[in-house]
Amino acid sequence: MSGITILRDFKFKQVLNVDASIAELEFFRNYNFKNKNYGGSWKFESVNRDSISAVYQILRENISDVRLHVHLSSATIYTNNLNLYNSLINVNGVNNIDITEAKITLPKESVICAKSKYNIRSYFKDYNFKDYSHKETLAKWLLNQKDIRLSPSLARWCEGDYIRFRGIYKHYFIDHSDERILTLLSLVNPNIFRKSVKIIKGK
Repeated sequence: MSGITILRDFKFKQVLNVDASIAELEFFRNYNFKNKNYGGSWKFESVNRDSISAVYQILRENISDVRLHVHLSSATIYTNNLNLYNSLINVNGVNNIDITEAKITLPKESVICAKSKYNIRSYFKDYNFKDYSHKETLAKWLLNQKDIRLSPSLARWCEGDYIRFRGIYKHYFIDHSDERILTLLSLVNPNIFRKSVKIIKGK
């Protein structure tokens, strides 16, 4: 569905402002084009605002039983409620829906990693730094830690010159085995983590 990426983090939005969301993503698109990062660019000429709002409303009505992952114009919805399928296929602009049933045995608050040497994954909060120097301080501190693994997007954020975009995002994470690393990091930036999950070794 064109523009479905607007619904990223739908659980954290009390009211969806489609126009504001499109304007924000257009800003990032123009920045990416300017810096020749074409992989991070989107087109929204064909976005149907009513359709986006309809999908958002369906997801909000089932917020306790939905997990949404979006990438450009595609989305994956995890749920136990098969009625969502019937609701979504009736929305204009939603195309090519596939449905797959899976038996989930993974414990809550855990993630499977095939070859990880760490035991804990800690996710950041969405956070905006008031000064770019604070972003630099955190980035340098993270890059200097030898006993953690940065998520790929976090590593790029630390190594890149994101002076215009100094916020950190909630899909960024670190893998580690010592919870004391969170205490040390809180001295650099207090209350910057939202949760930690257990890493389970597996295929």
